[in-house]
Amino acid sequence: MSLLSQWLGTARSVILSPSETLESESRDSGFGYPFKFMLVSLAFAGVLNTAARAASAATTPGLTASAADLGLYFVGSVVGGPVVLALIAGLIHVFAYLLGARKGYSRTLAAISYGTAVAPVAALFTLGSAVLPLLGILSALISLWALQIQARGIQHFHGISVNRATLAVLMPLIIVVVVAWAAVFVAFQSLMAA
Repeated sequence: MSLLSQWLGTARSVILSPSETLESESRDSGFGYPFKFMLVSLAFAGVLNTAARAASAATTPGLTASAADLGLYFVGSVVGGPVVLALIAGLIHVFAYLLGARKGYSRTLAAISYGTAVAPVAALFTLGSAVLPLLGILSALISLWALQIQARGIQHFHGISVNRATLAVLMPLIIVVVVAWAAVFVAFQSLMAA
């Protein structure tokens, strides 16, 4: 079976029934199939997001996107995406470890990798938002499903409870939101004091 057909079958299963799929998934080393899965997901999403960027440039007055811009955008998403996700997996792994996960970083990376299954679907809705802006909101909501998939992956690959796994996935996001709000508050206070 080719990598593309494997990806399609796995992506469909992970999106539609993440818990059952990941519970029975034996390819849980993040440096093997899950990493290839992430690369294929990000490549599809990169193509669709690049097309969405081109469509936005074509339909938005004053916004331009040269072929070089679009090429860099695509390469950035396909090359930068795995790097960013590996770093996010590291941060999530710290919280997962603190919450009882002891089976190694590669299993956390696998959980994060399977979460990228929704990236092409979200990107497809982003592309559609060039025509119907409401689809952009749906794209954001679909992207939240990745958090559910990641939490289920952490749960099954590390053997911890779903509550602990969900907390491990959400903690980095919560910290970013709290720090951002604190920065806005401090900036607002500085402006008001001046």
